[in-house]
Formats: sequence, structure tokens, C-alpha cells
Amino acid sequence: MGSLIDLNLHPDPPNPTAGCSTSAATLITPKIEPKLEPLDHPPPNPNPNLGLPTTQPISHPEPVPDETNVYSEFDRISEMFLTAFANKIEKKDDFMLTDPDAQAIVPVPEQTHEENQLANATYRRKDPPRSSELVRVSNLGTEDERYFREVMRKTRMIYDSLRVLVVAEDEKRRSFDFVKSPRSRGDLKAASVMKERGLWLNRDKRIVGAIPGVNVGDVFFFRMELCVVGLHGQAQAGIDYLTSGQSSNGEPIATSVIVSGGYEDDEDAGDVIIYTGHGGQDKHSRQVLHQKLEGGNLGMERSMHYGIEILGCMMH
Repeated sequence: MGSLIDLNLHPDPPNPTAGCSTSAATLITPKIEPKLEPLDHPPPNPNPNLGLPTTQPISHPEPVPDETNVYSEFDRISEMFLTAFANKIEKKDDFMLTDPDAQAIVPVPEQTHEENQLANATYRRKDPPRSSELVRVSNLGTEDERYFREVMRKTRMIYDSLRVLVVAEDEKRRSFDFVKSPRSRGDLKAASVMKERGLWLNRDKRIVGAIPGVNVGDVFFFRMELCVVGLHGQAQAGIDYLTSGQSSNGEPIATSVIVSGGYEDDEDAGDVIIYTGHGGQDKHSRQVLHQKLEGGNLGMERSMHYGIEILGCMMH
């Protein structure tokens, strides 16, 4: 078969010196490389409302100083700090003791020993004495009754919350004690905390008759709760009265009484209560002596004489 010759290639011009000698034909195959053409227009954006992000040239981060330079800078700053605060640093043997106020932003004045003791002392609020002024609350409107009722409700909620918290903390403490200690009285502790913070009601005046915010038939579960809301001012005594030294006429005046059924001659028929006074009992609650017309008993008699209402609380 004959040789395949590309006709697109021009033959070499004849060499006059070649003469009539013939040589072997050489095939030359050119290398075809595609030409890269730039895009005339950018590709269409399918969402015209969303612009194409513009490309920003990549910024090369600044070179990070080597580790040696970092340590040298740290040592230099440390030397500057030690030089500036050299008077507040004590050196003992190989240790350095830094003044606790050396790193304070605002200079702290030095305090004497007496000032430190006063700063560390815990102050307990001094409970003001109960007022000796007798008042009667009357002609309350609907808004006033609603206001006093809300104040009474919030005070009782605070008392009950504190009582429950004291009981829960006491149970937690007793669970970790090997020797069982006496239980804490949550009702007494809650009343004491509220008294220290001035949360007892009706301490500025002694109210005769109905207490604002308390309705007939309200139930109270603890005797100290009566003291907190101002129904009864005595934690143990059954008769709350204004002493003769506090009264304007020099005679005791009773304001409230708690009928607990601890006396033999007390009677409670629900709507009628017979209360003959207190005193004359032994430690077993037996009546062994005659009662005397003094103190709270005299206050009951004087209140009856002057026609002053006495608030009655029944304990069951």
C-alpha cells in the first residue's frame, strides 16, 4: 500500500543540490491545541433580587511573631509590673507575698483593727416596742377592704413559705447528723425572721375590734401566726392587754383573748364562749389556786366596764 500523505502540508521546495537522488518521505503530524476563549458575558442570575457575591482578594494574615519574641515581651511587661508595685510585694526567703489590694483598680484605704471588727460584725435590727395607742378602724370602703385583705394574704404567704423552708432545711441537716438533734420550730423561726425585718403587721397601733384584712371564720394554723398578723400580741399568755403603765387612764385594757380549752371552767359552744380568766394552774393544767383580779384578768374586767370590744380567737 502507498503512504498516507496529508495534502494540507506544503511540500518542501526542491533542493537544486539534491540532483536526481531520492530519499525516504518523512510524515510530520502537527499538535492541535484548543484556543481558550474568554467568556463574553457573565452567566445569567436566576434570582435577580439576590446579587452575586463579589469576590474579594484573599488577604494574607500577618506573620505571627515567633515564640521567642512572645516570651521576651512577657518578661519585659513582668519587669515593668514588679518595678511599679515593688513597695507592695514582700519577699520572704524564695517566696513573694503579694498584698491582697495590690491588684485593686481603686486604691483601698488602710483600715484599723477596730474598723475591721465593725465591718465584720453583723447588725441585728432592734425591734421597736409595740405601740400603746388604741385605735378603732371603721367605715372602710370596698377598695380599702380589698387592699388590707391582699396585704394580709401576702404576709401569711411569706410566713408559711419561711416556715416550710425552715422545716426542709432542718430535715436536710438531720439526715447528715449522726447524733439526732432536736427539731427546729419552723413556726417560731419564721416569726422571728419576719420580726427582725419589720414584717409584722399592726405594730404601730393597737387595733380595738375587727382587724382590717381578717374576716370572721379565718383559720390560722399556728399561734405565732396570730402575732405576725396582729391578732394577738402575746406568744404564750391567753390575754393580750394594755398595761396600766401604758394606758392613758392608768388602768389595764384587754384587747384580745385566745380560748384554748386549757381551763376547767371554759366553755365553747361555737357562737358563745365562756372565758373566766387565766392563772391558778399547776404544771399539769389543773386548777389548784384561785384566780386573782390583776394583769390580764383586770384588763378583761376594765374592758367590760368601759364597753371595749375584745377580739376572741378559738384554738382547737
